Amino acid sequence: MKTSLVSLFILLILLPTQARENRFSSFIADSLDTYIQNGMKEWEIPGLSIGVVKDGGVIFSKGYGIRDQNEKQPVTSETLFMIGSLTNAITCATTVLACIDDSLSLNDPIQKWIPEFRLSNDAASKQVIVEDILTGRTGLGSHQGDFLFWKTNHNVQHLLKILPKFSLQSEIRRKFIYNTLSYLIIDELLNSSLNMLWSEAVRHYVFTPLKMNSSFAISADIPQGTELAMPHLRDNSKLARIAAE
Repeated sequence: MKTSLVSLFILLILLPTQARENRFSSFIADSLDTYIQNGMKEWEIPGLSIGVVKDGGVIFSKGYGIRDQNEKQPVTSETLFMIGSLTNAITCATTVLACIDDSLSLNDPIQKWIPEFRLSNDAASKQVIVEDILTGRTGLGSHQGDFLFWKTNHNVQHLLKILPKFSLQSEIRRKFIYNTLSYLIIDELLNSSLNMLWSEAVRHYVFTPLKMNSSFAISADIPQGTELAMPHLRDNSKLARIAAE
């Protein structure tokens, strides 16, 4: 399948513009439904919503499957989904836009805005800049400390207290290591530098300019009655809904 997709993309690039547009429109009209439904079956996806945007306008929008296995509620084009770790990309975009518009800079040392920021290595603590946090170059380990915050009331201040206890897995800027906790530091950074909560900054720099009126940074902001897709997993080969956290 991957080979076929690569071939299709190469073909689309080589075709004249008009022919390419006709092929694209034909694929949406004739094949997209089947393509999506086959993918859902192969990956065992209970439901999804898809939109196709072209030239600044939505040319296709549709929901597939169910958003709640228990209630058998269908997914529509208005259903909201949690995006998990894609939140990191939104956080990066927010921070970069804040650097363009405000006094924050990607080259600012973290300690400029968060003096209590410390790693297990004092020299590295002083060297870490905003860009290092966003690009996973602090030396913190992959998923290090993630579950310390799972189902707890711990906040960023708690993280700053325990951060020096985490052993670094690499020298600073030596290599990329994915680490979720680093993005909690961005929360405190935005608060300190812009006097904004992370959710407020996301709304200000990303959601509002892009008119993403149905997107929300935190669940508390979601209006009552909104269509929400619930998380599911396979339990003994059976699809089961789990509680949303």
